[in-house]
Amino acid sequence: MTTKILRSVHAIEGADMPVRRAFAAHGGVSLDPFLMLDHFGPARLTPASQGFPAHPHKGFETVTYMFSGGIEHNDSFGGHAVIGPGDVQWMTAGSGIVHSETPPDDMRHGDVTVEGLQVWVNLPKAKKLHAPGYVVLKGDELPRYRSADGQVEGLVIAGTLPDVVGAVEPKSPLTLALIRIKAGGHFILPLPDDWHAGVYVAKGALETVTDGHTVIYPTGSTVDITAKQDSTVLLMAGKPIGEPVVAYGPFVMSSEGEIRQAMLEYQSGKFGKVA
Repeated sequence: MTTKILRSVHAIEGADMPVRRAFAAHGGVSLDPFLMLDHFGPARLTPASQGFPAHPHKGFETVTYMFSGGIEHNDSFGGHAVIGPGDVQWMTAGSGIVHSETPPDDMRHGDVTVEGLQVWVNLPKAKKLHAPGYVVLKGDELPRYRSADGQVEGLVIAGTLPDVVGAVEPKSPLTLALIRIKAGGHFILPLPDDWHAGVYVAKGALETVTDGHTVIYPTGSTVDITAKQDSTVLLMAGKPIGEPVVAYGPFVMSSEGEIRQAMLEYQSGKFGKVA
């Protein structure tokens, strides 16, 4: 089966954060159940850096992995943490939440560069009103995959890789893993008949694409990649939810009416506020 290649586009998100957007449901491109992938930074922090000030979400989950620097998370349900290199935060927006992701004060005044990945993961309609939640996964606690030849190592955030179960049990069938491949290394993963996948090249180069590109593998195919250079990729594989997706700014629901309801709830203060 033929793969498809997507090229990232550059943008500024939040107050001042440069991102490479790999794909987005807002732009008509998604990898159901994955709605969006942003590669933010690298950005050198200054005393004026603001990152992503308080903003709402509803109807999906966000997953953030840090390459360097740090992000301080605060939300309207009491969630708070600073995550650094190698750490992951998994936030369930569900029925509605307000949160901020900003550079910690001490990092604004040092020689610090912030860089990471954020994935938006859709929730099935039946789970879109799930209670909001927030979990921090420290890098040294993430389950690790290692190939027999030692050329491929993976941090399994959710789902499974061969013989490894991820740190988070996802709310729909999927696997999310950060994989590092040495130059010449080969990674292969057959997909279930009803799954498809995307591989985003965050650093390095594969045989077919360089960094900033996403390779899309169709349903029932096999993820098959070889690294030309030492490379870091994000594997996003899953069974499509197969439901309507209506994305409007920070809200992702199943109908226009649900989007209007989300806006009214946020405007009336039902999502709470960041302290």
